[in-house]
Amino acid sequence: MPEAAASPGTRRAPRLTNALVLLVVGVATTILHVLAVALGVRIHASDLSAAALARNDWQLLPASLLRHGLVGSIARLHSQPPLFNLATGILLNLPHAMQAYAASGGMVACAVVVAVAAAGLLLELGVGRVVTLVVVGVFIVADPAQYLYGAFYFYALPTAAIVTAAGWAAVRWARTNRVAPGVAYAVLAAALILTNSSYQLYTVALATVPLVWVLRHSWRRVVAVLIGPLLVVALWYGNDIVQFHTATTSSWLGMNLARATLALDSRADLRTLVGEGIISPVALRPPFSPLQAYGMIGDHAPTGHAALDLRFNVNTPNYNNVAYLAISRQYLEDDLHWIEHRPWQYVKHTTVGLRLWLLPTEQYYATDQLPHYHLGGYTTVYDALVGLQATADPTAVVTVLTAHQGPGLSSLSITAVLETLLAVVVLPFVAWRRRRADPRGAAGALWIWVLCASVFVTTTLLEAAENNRFRFELGGLLLCAATVCVVWLVERSGLGRGLLRGTRGERDGRAREALAVDDEPPRVAAGGRELEGAQVDGHGDVDG
Repeated sequence: MPEAAASPGTRRAPRLTNALVLLVVGVATTILHVLAVALGVRIHASDLSAAALARNDWQLLPASLLRHGLVGSIARLHSQPPLFNLATGILLNLPHAMQAYAASGGMVACAVVVAVAAAGLLLELGVGRVVTLVVVGVFIVADPAQYLYGAFYFYALPTAAIVTAAGWAAVRWARTNRVAPGVAYAVLAAALILTNSSYQLYTVALATVPLVWVLRHSWRRVVAVLIGPLLVVALWYGNDIVQFHTATTSSWLGMNLARATLALDSRADLRTLVGEGIISPVALRPPFSPLQAYGMIGDHAPTGHAALDLRFNVNTPNYNNVAYLAISRQYLEDDLHWIEHRPWQYVKHTTVGLRLWLLPTEQYYATDQLPHYHLGGYTTVYDALVGLQATADPTAVVTVLTAHQGPGLSSLSITAVLETLLAVVVLPFVAWRRRRADPRGAAGALWIWVLCASVFVTTTLLEAAENNRFRFELGGLLLCAATVCVVWLVERSGLGRGLLRGTRGERDGRAREALAVDDEPPRVAAGGRELEGAQVDGHGDVDG
């Protein structure tokens, strides 16, 4: 029976729509971050000096090369993917007075993208609007890490923005099979790979498999959407393979792994292994040491290219020097031999990286040096009340490097523990059980899971220093994965129906609002049968 029409003069109550949720999140995030910038929590001109960039951003080429000869220098970049260096080179070629404002403005934009894309991703996967507002508001908009990483010139916050937006585009593409979100996903996925070496072509391609599977009936369109950005990424990989014989976007694998292996072992044990011929004398040097510390392996014939020949970036080693290729390969060989002879010690070392992962993300050795780190005491209160951390440990990495000890259990964030367990361990089972009732939603959830699990596993196995920063760089993905996991489990149990997946408790027979912001209705195939998976609303009771 149709609902009675409203009587003349009666004002309808305002309705919370998906578009309104995204607008509220975007406006609130913008206002708070602009206010933080006005209060001094921002990037300053001194942060962009050649010395500061060399000290804080080992991933960058020397500033002189980024200002002059940018394209030629990036073409010979083996230490990192190219986009952060490219963006920094463009920034440094702006008028000096504009640089700090442009950098801070870019960070504010990235923070807004993280919050809005996380909200859009939750809505796309069927989380209710009120729940979306609360979750994003508390765990992203109010998170002090968003403001502190915004004041630190580095690719952490841009990576978080790219990966969260890519997740939203991926799920939107799977839901609608439309070209626009497909193109957005392909471009963002390529940008992610070419910005941060934690995201390699191989893992992003693996994450894309569930999307391609549910869209397989439109395979020609899928190929057309993916092929352009894929070719760009393939060209960069080809450049690295031909010039440097590396099949990843960073040549630092051996040095990074040494942080979780050789660097945590005792000097006496390392000397014993060197004496037995199991590892080389390079293993006695801390990874990322200056070239002169490595003896002959640190020397090389000039290549004629400054990006490969310069030994120093101001007072910091130039880690793109061609000699670091051989050094990193030697570290990798020593790492693997050490693991072979000390397997249980290696397992113990991985727990150090795991505990660092579970610290609040702003308790990182670069952000904790910012003058506004405490945000007037807000950081401490937030970590205690929201992060559920009993004892703060912002200098944990220093303790790891000097005393070879990880943070204590009381320093772990219980919220981070629960979020990681739900996102990495529980979500794949929940998504798999949902694959028949909601295949496209399940495919989107599996995309998120592959990204989260791959970063968690690889960084825990390969690194024991910057792990909580890697967690931050996942943007809203871990939070969205954990939230969707809880929502789908509660929905399947029959509890909270209408509370979690809608704002007004829509019934099965009533018209539902599309999840898309433009409220596009589902397409209908010839003969009246709805196209498989073309449903865009996601509000129906799909587990019945």
